Amino acid sequence: MRLKNLRLLADENISPVLLDYLLDKGCDVVSIEQAGLSGSSDEAVLEWAYQGSQE
Repeated sequence: MRLKNLRLLADENISPVLLDYLLDKGCDVVSIEQAGLSGSSDEAVLEWAYQGSQE
């Protein structure tokens, strides 16, 4: 699998430097903050990720 085919939802503890690197490599990555899920429960995050994987 190539990074450009990989979709990631990055949790709050992931470094912004790593997110920028992945974006530069063409990875489809969204942070918890960008998704509007800061402080959300794990269940809410998983539901959001699952719904996004169905698109």
